[in-house]
Amino acid sequence: MEDRPVVGEGVEEAGWYLAVGVPLGRWLDPANAEGRAGALIRRGDQFTVIDLDTLDVFLAALTPIRWTELVGVAAESGVADPAALVASLQRDGLVVRFNLEEPDSVAALQRLRLQTLGVGLGNDKDGEPDTFVIGDHHLTPLLTCDGLTYTIWAASDGRSLGAVCGELARGYSMPPEAVLRHALQVLPELLAARVAFLDAAPTGRSDD
Repeated sequence: MEDRPVVGEGVEEAGWYLAVGVPLGRWLDPANAEGRAGALIRRGDQFTVIDLDTLDVFLAALTPIRWTELVGVAAESGVADPAALVASLQRDGLVVRFNLEEPDSVAALQRLRLQTLGVGLGNDKDGEPDTFVIGDHHLTPLLTCDGLTYTIWAASDGRSLGAVCGELARGYSMPPEAVLRHALQVLPELLAARVAFLDAAPTGRSDD
């Protein structure tokens, strides 16, 4: 692995970090076209503009990333205080930290939603009834997963994961927290396969 720059002071926390929201690219303010360009992010039903250096960090967290790696990306982008930038992204809700050992992570996940990507290909060709495949628009397989994971992905229609998993829990005769914990466990696979974004549920929607 390539060497990372020294990133300054900061305390690494266990777990992994994820971006919350959908990146919409470079953005110039029409009222100040000669000003510095930023980047537009949609988080839930809200839009925000961040610096292009910050965008590099946000994009790196679209798939699960450790703290040291994330502050390393910030340092490579020329950020003066990389650890402080990561902390500010967390405060703004644009980055979230998950740890499977912490109950608070399940509570945090239920307030977020999946923005799904790709095409559901159903059961795999080997005929396994609990093995499902998600592919891209060319039907190229991207992720092979179990039935519950596939159903969470397929049922994510804009509602929070708390609402989606609560509904599925009734069908699977499972406690809602057990379905949410499963979603948390497989979230890195879904995002690493690029078949979903992690996003905030819209502020005007109450469906938990």
